[in-house]
Amino acid sequence: MPSGEYTANPTELQIATSSIEELSRMISRATARFVSGQRATADWYGWDDDFAKEIGPKTEQENRTVIATGESLEAAVYAVTHGTLASLEDINRTQGANIEAIKDESRKTGRH
Repeated sequence: MPSGEYTANPTELQIATSSIEELSRMISRATARFVSGQRATADWYGWDDDFAKEIGPKTEQENRTVIATGESLEAAVYAVTHGTLASLEDINRTQGANIEAIKDESRKTGRH
């Protein structure tokens, strides 16, 4: 049940962000491996016969789609990472400001 409290665990958020960042790197590596593998088998369907003319354009389009999907997924995960880092900075700034406000009040009143 929502309590109206503002709570956050910056340490856990940093750990999660590191995991998300690693996911982005994994996607990048997978896309690069696909491109490399695709180059190695680029003309498997032949060059100028009917089969090559039918399958070649479809295969090339599928390869472009896979590469574009990998790049888009990497960009999306990268954006999530940086959005989460921005949130973490806000959390740390808010936490720091509140701690300072509490210290200031304690100095003024002599109470802890």
